[in-house]
Amino acid sequence: MGATAVAAGAGGGTGAAAGRVEDDLDLPGVLAVLGDVEKATDLPDGARFETFAHADRLLALDLTRDLGMLA
Repeated sequence: MGATAVAAGAGGGTGAAAGRVEDDLDLPGVLAVLGDVEKATDLPDGARFETFAHADRLLALDLTRDLGMLA
């Protein structure tokens, strides 16, 4: 599956990463999808960010918590 197809569902919540999480929390699968997104040259930066932010919310890592806050 191409990275563009992977990221296309990020905003809608049904992307490949979401599918992996729904599949009994397939963490290695989620990481593989994110690795594909990271390496994709045809994916806009905004779509890449949204894909990672969506995966962050699915996995409850809260990595995006401090984005936009002053240091």
